[in-house]
Amino acid sequence: MRDLASSYKIDTDLESLRHQLIRIGGLYLAECKNNLDELRAAERKEYQKILAEIDRFGEALETEENYGLAPLMQFAAIRAQEPPPQTTFHKVTEFQKSQAAPYYLELVRLLRLLRTGVEDHITMMQPPKGRKGNSALRDFVLRLSIFWTENTGRKFSFDHHEGQPLTEAYEFVQSVACHLDPNIPEAQIKTAMRYVIGQRNEWEKRANEASNAASPSRE
Repeated sequence: MRDLASSYKIDTDLESLRHQLIRIGGLYLAECKNNLDELRAAERKEYQKILAEIDRFGEALETEENYGLAPLMQFAAIRAQEPPPQTTFHKVTEFQKSQAAPYYLELVRLLRLLRTGVEDHITMMQPPKGRKGNSALRDFVLRLSIFWTENTGRKFSFDHHEGQPLTEAYEFVQSVACHLDPNIPEAQIKTAMRYVIGQRNEWEKRANEASNAASPSRE
């Protein structure tokens, strides 16, 4: 672990590093033993139900009569001595800001974020198009990619030069994967990294679009 942390300049203590990688590796081994596609199909159905409920609630919020929820939230916050919403909504007048409007707008904003998150999760659970790949390995690489960006602050990338990947992120994934299972083909690791990077780029794009649509700013 010490060599791994030193080689890739991982900014976390060795005990935390060990626990995180053991968890990631354990999930991979467990998923290899189970029918991951069936588990994902069942999970997609559950999240699709949640998405339908979010949409139903969102439609209800858009009707004028349900705007009365905002004062209820404001009064509840006052009684509980909770702070008011901190998001600044530029289209709201100063008078509206002093009233209950920010509570309603903040609820709508958070509901939009929740919907985006659930929708992204459903997309992630869908099998990729084309030839069936190694779902457990893709999930394993995804978790390693999150670990990499959170603990190194560096981009999770995969570049080629004359057919050879030249990024530390790839070397890190290959090192951990081969330590866990020396029989994982290198070609599958490369394929999984391409897939994960494509997924993360798509999520980032959608998150930016959702943020621009909401268009509030923090004070």
